[in-house]
Amino acid sequence: MMIIMMVVSLYSYSQINQGSSKVGVGFGIEKDDFVAVESLHFQDDFILLMQDNSTLVVKEKITGKGIILYGDVGDDIPNSELVSMERIDPNGNTYYDYRLPSDRNPKIIFLKCVEKTITMTYGPNIDVEFPENCESGWCFSREWKDSELYEYPTIVYNMLGQVIYQGNFQGLYDRGGTVRNTFTHSTIIIRIQIDDCVLVLKRRYVQ
Repeated sequence: MMIIMMVVSLYSYSQINQGSSKVGVGFGIEKDDFVAVESLHFQDDFILLMQDNSTLVVKEKITGKGIILYGDVGDDIPNSELVSMERIDPNGNTYYDYRLPSDRNPKIIFLKCVEKTITMTYGPNIDVEFPENCESGWCFSREWKDSELYEYPTIVYNMLGQVIYQGNFQGLYDRGGTVRNTFTHSTIIIRIQIDDCVLVLKRRYVQ
């Protein structure tokens, strides 16, 4: 729950109301909820929290720049009966989210292929489903070597969704091929634009 408390102090959460095309202020999509929207516009750096078993269906597109993160439910059940998921806060400290063994990741379902210009980033434990035969699908279906990614435009976020770097992927490394200190203090989310698709990586570099 630490990440939730830290985010509250810096950001307004994003909330989707049934049938709405806008993101407003609130908690997010709550546990077991099913929400379908025609399209969705994020104000810059807004965060949408999604709880377990929830589903967001996007019929047309998402626009704007934001981040979608897993939202812990905080069940009043002893932790020994729950599944623990290790997290790293922006300062590199370890904490845990908990959920019932029967719970599943929240899911986002796109009914159309995602546009090249989208700047949405998805955190861990968020499942994203794209239509078959999307031009963007190929970049998710292979393993990439870091050296193959050097030339591609990259945005790096901390776990609060704040942008800490924008440039090419190669900029994460110094001239000696070592990851720069800026990116070794905590877990980061890396968004890479590869031609017509977006590759999202979650990494924690250790020097």
